[in-house]
Amino acid sequence: MVLKKTLNYVRYSLVAVLILYLGIVWLYFKDNASSLTVSSFVLWFLGLPLLFLGALGALRWYQNKPAAEEDPALDTPKTAIKADRAPISHRLLLSGHLLLPEGNEWSQIIDNTEDLTEINHSLTDHFGLPKLTKPIAEVEEQMAWSTQEDSETSEPTMSTFTQRIIALLQLQLVAHDDTLANIGAHFSHHYTDRDAIDTASDIHPEWQNSATLHMQQEDAARIPAQPALSMFELYIYTPNDAEHTAIKESVTVWMADYGIAGGQLSIHLITPQDAIGEPLGFISDVLRRVAETTQPRLGMLMVAETHIDQEWFDNYADISMTDDTVPTEAASALLFANHAAGDIISLEQLLPIQLSTTIDLPESNDQFDAPKRSYKQLLPQIQSTLLAQKIIPPVADESTDADDIEDKERSLILLSDIDVIKQTEALTPFMRFTDDLAQRHIDVTTHHFGHFTLTNPWLRCFMPICLLTQYQYEHTERTDTLLAVIQHPNCCSLWHLDTP
Repeated sequence: MVLKKTLNYVRYSLVAVLILYLGIVWLYFKDNASSLTVSSFVLWFLGLPLLFLGALGALRWYQNKPAAEEDPALDTPKTAIKADRAPISHRLLLSGHLLLPEGNEWSQIIDNTEDLTEINHSLTDHFGLPKLTKPIAEVEEQMAWSTQEDSETSEPTMSTFTQRIIALLQLQLVAHDDTLANIGAHFSHHYTDRDAIDTASDIHPEWQNSATLHMQQEDAARIPAQPALSMFELYIYTPNDAEHTAIKESVTVWMADYGIAGGQLSIHLITPQDAIGEPLGFISDVLRRVAETTQPRLGMLMVAETHIDQEWFDNYADISMTDDTVPTEAASALLFANHAAGDIISLEQLLPIQLSTTIDLPESNDQFDAPKRSYKQLLPQIQSTLLAQKIIPPVADESTDADDIEDKERSLILLSDIDVIKQTEALTPFMRFTDDLAQRHIDVTTHHFGHFTLTNPWLRCFMPICLLTQYQYEHTERTDTLLAVIQHPNCCSLWHLDTP
C-alpha cells in the first residue's frame, strides 16, 4: 500500500514537470524563433515529452495490476505457499446437536425460510407494547410441563429466565439419550457391584472376608484387565443471571437417571468471568488435553442462551440488541471423547474429527499473548495449514491433462462463524480464499452461521462444529469434504472428518 501511494506521488510529479518543461521550452523558442530547426523541434517538443508520457504509462500500468496482487496478505504466489512444518493436529470423537427456532437438523437450519417470529404478550418494550420474539417450540412445551409439575409439588419456582435455560439444557441431554444411557450402563457395570459389596461389608463386618474374596475372584475373572472410564466430565456455559445452584441440581438429577452419578460425574459451570471463559480456552485446556492423553476421557459441553425474558430484556436490551433485533434463544451440545474411550465403550454416534489450529496452542490459557488478527491476516495461515495436511491439493500445473483434472475434482462444504450482516469486511478475503480453492479444482459451497448465534461467542464457535458432525452422521454416503473454519482473536481452528 505504501508503494502504491509513492507511485501516485511520482506520477503526479512527472505530470507537473512535463507541463513546466513544455512551458519553459515554448517561452524559450518564442523569443529565439530563429534557432528552431526541424531537429530541435523533434528533440524538444516530441522526443523528451514522449519519454515523459512513456514513464507515466508504465507507472499507470503497474498500478492497475489485478486486485489479488494488491493484497499484502495474499501477495505470495499461490504455487509458492508452503507450510514450514506440518501443524499439530488433535484427533477426537465428537457428536454435536443444535437447538434453534429453525430446527435441530441440517436441512431444517440450512433451508428454512419461514417467518418464525410471534407476538409475545409477556415481553414488552419500553412503551409497554408486546414484543416480537422467535422462541423454540420445544422449550415452550418443556416450560409448560415443568410449571405443571411445580404446581403439583408446591415447590418454590425459580425465575423464568433460569427455567428457560434449564429447559434448553434438558432438551440437549434428551437428544443424546442413547449415548448417555450407554455410558451409564458402563459405569453401572464397573462400579455398582463393588459399591454394593462395600456397603454390605459396612453393615455386617463379618462379611468382610467373604466380600474381599468375592472381589478378588471378580477381578481375576476380568483378565486381561479392561480399563474403565473413571468420570464423565460435564461442562455447562451459563449466563451470569442464571441461578447456577438450581441448574447444577437439575442437571445432577437428570444425569443420575442415566446412571451417571456420584464420583462418576464432574460438573463444571463456566461463566464469562472464568479463566476458561473463551471458546479457544476450552479448546486448549480441555479438548486438546483430552486428545493428547492415553487415559480414556469422555465429556460434554453444553451452551444455552435465551433473550426471551422480561428481566433480561430490561437489563441488557439496550446493550446487546438493536431496534430490529428479535429476541430469540439457542443451545448447543458437543459430546467429546478420545480414542482410548472409544476403545472401551460403544460410541457409535461420535465421529472421528481432526482439530488443528493455525498457531501452536500454549500449555495454559493464560499464556496467550499473540495480537488479534483479522480474517485477511489469518486466511494465508489457513491455506498453509490445509496444504500441509493435504486437505486441499496444490495448484494444478499448466501441463496437467484435462482428464486428470476432472478425475481429481472434489467438493468442499465450508462452514464458518462469519456474521454476513455485521462482518462484511471479512467476506472479501474469504471470497478470495474460496476463489483460490476453485483454481485447485475444488467445488466450494459456503455456509456462514454467525448471524444465528445471538451475542454468545460460545454458540457462535461451536454451532458450525455441531453442524459438521450432524451432516457427516446423517449423510454417510456423501463424499463431500466438510471443513469448519472458526475465527478466534489471534488464530483460527480447523475441524474436519478424520479419514484414515
